[in-house]
Amino acid sequence: MTNGRSTATIVGVLFLVAFITYALDGMIVGPVLTSPVDLAGIALSANQLAWGACLVLLGAGSVIGIAIAMFPILRRHHEGLALGYVGARTVEALLSLVAVVALLSLLTVSQQHAQAGAAAGAPLEPLATLLVATQDWAFLIGSTIAFCLSALILYALLYRTKLVPRFISVWGLIAAAMWLTTGFLGLFGYSFDATWYIWSLPIMTNELFLAVWLIVRGFNATALAGATPVRA
Repeated sequence: MTNGRSTATIVGVLFLVAFITYALDGMIVGPVLTSPVDLAGIALSANQLAWGACLVLLGAGSVIGIAIAMFPILRRHHEGLALGYVGARTVEALLSLVAVVALLSLLTVSQQHAQAGAAAGAPLEPLATLLVATQDWAFLIGSTIAFCLSALILYALLYRTKLVPRFISVWGLIAAAMWLTTGFLGLFGYSFDATWYIWSLPIMTNELFLAVWLIVRGFNATALAGATPVRA
């Protein structure tokens, strides 16, 4: 019981860290990555982008931490789904690292562009556009699709096991399905523009609520103690 309570607190804190870091990254980096790409502006925002990269790295570490902390608990209820959860969160974290590499590479290209001058640096602009696209696609597939798949697995298990109240699980399942829909539509070029935030609001608030619940209340002790292992 004590281990379950400490695990719940750790997971709740990691959920908060992941949420805050990715949200701050969007606010810090998003305004800099305009379309078309402004290499001069990016070069002038070097510190801003570096901080954004650090935040994403911290967020990716938190995501892996959540998966590692949750695995021993989830595997007691369904080992296959527990492994699926770890796998989906690992893909999410790895694609976040791809986005960081693309972002830092873009910073290098912008600095070379600034040193060469606007005219001489013009050939670098297609490369900059490619790097921005790489970052966007990495986040779309990782922080939207892989994240939502992991959320669907997690909330299906939480609903089944009653480790947290079922209204949280139902809320999470619906919110993850909504957000996953935007991810798949994004793969086919559909842009949500300002409505992106509306579609993401249910899963964002759900993740915050779950984090606070785990920190304050923890897992249902009865459900935690009464796990019946399932392997397939």
